Amino acid sequence: MAGGRVHAQAFILVALMVLGGGLSTLFLQPPNAVLNDERSAHFVGEGDQMDLTLSRTPNNNFKLDLPNNEPLISAEMVFTPKILPTQSGFVWNDASDWNHADAIKNGSSVVNGALTGSSAGVLWDFNSNAQGWTFSGYGARVTSPTCGMNGSSGGSLRTYAGNAYATSPVVNLAGGVNIPFHAWVHEGRSGCGETPDSNENLYFQYKTSSGSWTTFRTFTGGGSQTSNFQLQMTLPAAAVHASSQFRIHQNSGSGTCCDYWFVDDVHIATPPESNWTSPSMGHASGVTQSLADDTYAPLYIEATIP
Repeated sequence: MAGGRVHAQAFILVALMVLGGGLSTLFLQPPNAVLNDERSAHFVGEGDQMDLTLSRTPNNNFKLDLPNNEPLISAEMVFTPKILPTQSGFVWNDASDWNHADAIKNGSSVVNGALTGSSAGVLWDFNSNAQGWTFSGYGARVTSPTCGMNGSSGGSLRTYAGNAYATSPVVNLAGGVNIPFHAWVHEGRSGCGETPDSNENLYFQYKTSSGSWTTFRTFTGGGSQTSNFQLQMTLPAAAVHASSQFRIHQNSGSGTCCDYWFVDDVHIATPPESNWTSPSMGHASGVTQSLADDTYAPLYIEATIP
């Protein structure tokens, strides 16, 4: 990141022509200085060059000195922009840049230090162990019966009998918008556990950023049967933050014989679009990335398009 004050740099070439006598002189400030109201002078003769830094405020310190009683035939002063060094800029090329707390990732992710808009989201299929989920009460990851799985093999989550919980790992969804949530839900029945009765319900819950749990979908026992149900919905905004977490909760049951619910293939899908918003930057106070009020080179992006 560059530091410094408001300026633009230029080369000056001075050409002076006078009649007779001595050489005319242009009075300027010292080389490589910012022109302001200071009275120190630098003398530039005919054909001389110098580096000059110009401020944005008007400057009246240019003076042309002529020999006494000599007329001025012509004077020319040429300004040519100077190319600024590349270190005036800054670079984003690391995971810490893309994952900055003030950046917003919506459907984008970081792979090997590079930002990408391609992401499979998060899928818990429970085909190999509990994949970070934890359980309390009568909640567990199971591999039978096969009727309680979305497929003929692998595993699923099961609640039954009474108060039960299955809780996901924490996942960072910060900056996400309109994030789809999918799950396969199967209510127990004869030959596949046992059917939940009235008030033996299954709740899908999310944890808010403040740590409280909120129900965002309820499946009610004792009513019409839920068999191989594909839950598809968009997560509420309050569910989407840096420490997002989800929980499946059965509130009641009649004992270890009964009241089965099965859940499989919990999927937090990639949003319909991917975008990344940088940390705040600029000259104002309070921005994350403070920039000098300077001239910057063009923006260069190193990208790979599959």
